[in-house]
Amino acid sequence: MSHRAEAGPHRRASVSCVPRYALGRRLLRPLVRWLLPGAPVGSRAAVATRELVVTGADPTPIVATDQGQGPVILLLHAGSSNRSSWDGVAAALSGRFRVLRFDRWIYRTHLPSPPPAGAAAMAAEVRDVLAVAAEVGAPLLLVGHSSGAVVALQSALAAPSRFTGILLYEPPLAVVEPLGGEALRRARAALDAGDPGRAITIHAREIARTSGFGLAVMRLVPPTWQVLRGYAPAQITDDEAIESLGVGLDRYARLDLPVLLWAAAAVPRTCVLGSTRWPPCCHDWTRSSSCPGRATWPTCVRPARSPRSSRPSPTG
Repeated sequence: MSHRAEAGPHRRASVSCVPRYALGRRLLRPLVRWLLPGAPVGSRAAVATRELVVTGADPTPIVATDQGQGPVILLLHAGSSNRSSWDGVAAALSGRFRVLRFDRWIYRTHLPSPPPAGAAAMAAEVRDVLAVAAEVGAPLLLVGHSSGAVVALQSALAAPSRFTGILLYEPPLAVVEPLGGEALRRARAALDAGDPGRAITIHAREIARTSGFGLAVMRLVPPTWQVLRGYAPAQITDDEAIESLGVGLDRYARLDLPVLLWAAAAVPRTCVLGSTRWPPCCHDWTRSSSCPGRATWPTCVRPARSPRSSRPSPTG
């Protein structure tokens, strides 16, 4: 049945002429997926996957999604999301690689209340990564987005022989000042007071430096805001884990692995890629690349093409 407006001076095309399902499918679902990768909206084409069950940092096993065959890539998701944020990238890569992804320790639902925080939380994240890498056996490529990139760096420091290299998409490391500071303390206070909406707002505006417009759009899309509020406890714990690492990058100077730093066109000032302050001894093993026009959530739709290569990039 056609839903076309009649021609003539007394009739205009309007939203009421468009079926509700079409608005949801063509406008709202893509918007939610763009704003919040991993949000449970709509459906995607089914891709054959397997489960890899590994004993992790606590008695509850890690359930990793295992897809494809070939050299192994382990994908670590960003904050306020889960492993499904990498689904599109994994599907594109699985024709040539074996791709693994799992819900990071901070973002798993079985954690004790209150869960370990700060350095203890980061240590648990690293133990999970190393447990999966040990299960694979052979060295693998480690890919991390945002806070997942920080976990990737810490994991490589702990056991460099487990990895062939690291690809980091915007790791939010403190270069000259703490990542969260006073803002993070206020976010924790809001969360402890039972206000996850306020906590995630402080994180988005003052720590992640999300634009006011972007935050307003998230609030106006109920599924997105509901998911974000639900992630608030894990996200603030994630911020505190990164904060526990302190300020500066010298600890990575001894890391002897190929490392690619990947950035969107606009990088928040709090992000390490917004600075050239890598230690001089690190310049030999790092190189950076930018991805013009990309948002800071690159993982939800399809791999982009690298400005340095015609091959798809594993980071979206």
